Amino acid sequence: MSAMIPRTENRGPVYNVVLDIDEVLTTCDPIQTLDEALFFKKRGSILTAVKTHYVFPGVLETINWLYGMEDVRTSFYSSGSQERNRAFVEGLLERSLPEEACSRAKREVCILSKEDLNEFGKKDISRVLRPNYSGDHIENTVLIDDRPANFVPEQSRNFLFVPPTRGDAFALLRRKKDSYGEEGFKFLKCGMTTEFFADYSCVREPIDQGKKLYVVKRSGGAFDLHFLDRISNGYRTAPISTEMHQPLVSSLENIHQESLDQGFVISSVDDQETLQNLYDLVGSMGGKTQTICHRANRIYYVAGLLSTALSEARNKQIPLTHSLCSLQSERIAKESGDVPVKNFKESPRKDRYYHLGLDVLRNVNQDLELINPHNYEQSIQGGIPPEEAARLQELIQNVWE
Repeated sequence: MSAMIPRTENRGPVYNVVLDIDEVLTTCDPIQTLDEALFFKKRGSILTAVKTHYVFPGVLETINWLYGMEDVRTSFYSSGSQERNRAFVEGLLERSLPEEACSRAKREVCILSKEDLNEFGKKDISRVLRPNYSGDHIENTVLIDDRPANFVPEQSRNFLFVPPTRGDAFALLRRKKDSYGEEGFKFLKCGMTTEFFADYSCVREPIDQGKKLYVVKRSGGAFDLHFLDRISNGYRTAPISTEMHQPLVSSLENIHQESLDQGFVISSVDDQETLQNLYDLVGSMGGKTQTICHRANRIYYVAGLLSTALSEARNKQIPLTHSLCSLQSERIAKESGDVPVKNFKESPRKDRYYHLGLDVLRNVNQDLELINPHNYEQSIQGGIPPEEAARLQELIQNVWE
């Protein structure tokens, strides 16, 4: 990457961002085909650090973005070997930054490895803080990692959880092409049940997770919609007006009766016209009807959440840990104390952080886009020249034993 966004002048505290490596920035998982390798070559990067590493799309831009902020200091903390970690980070910096900035970053970067874990095998991020440097504070330090087991318990408020990205997350998109529209979004499935079952976990959880919306028939006979708000991601219910939506209500009555006749109290709405009417209605209420492929775009979530937390910390002049905790879970209390691990798992389902992260990283590379089955296919179309195919095959075979 030959260009870099202008560095912003630092007039306040230093924010230490500590990045895990495996399944956050890259994967060493073996891949099976030249097509998969070609995808990473075009959309991300492939580098050798002892063994072959496939760098996820958006990672190079994320590193460029982080190093473009004067008040952000970026470090790396992985339980891999020092040899591997140093080789990977230096290769990553070379691909992410222009030459002068890269040389400076290589000299100054803090890279911690398995030798730097504490006696319990945890990542103590106080070890990235510089001795006798007044700008470094633990409350303005964040560890971005895919494993809650890695953080020191008393540093739970410094933890930005990102679900792991596996090596097959991108190739699996090919199997889901039919469920995504041409714009790269997938419509949510729609279920139907009665008021009695509306609070059952098998109904409530898919809604909370942003995977489904539900039509619920009340005991009085009317229908309600249960869905997530597109902005707040909060659970919402709204009645379907019989007067305003008589054809839709009639269709729902028929579907509900057919389900009961077949012995189902929880069923799905599959009729395309009815589904489209429901999507239009939920959308008009500000509800969520579509989703993106989260597992292939985690780095955009990281950029979106982190940029929001940094902006809030700067604007409100509060510690980064305070803004980070409230953004990751609305249930996290603001008083001191450890944070339950389950509370970290809400925000990775919020699409808005992925879109925000994309907007942030497009300042580095305006051609970036969220990965979906369609642009995955586009990336691997066309033949591979024999010399390139031979080189990619060598990289594919360079795996951990």
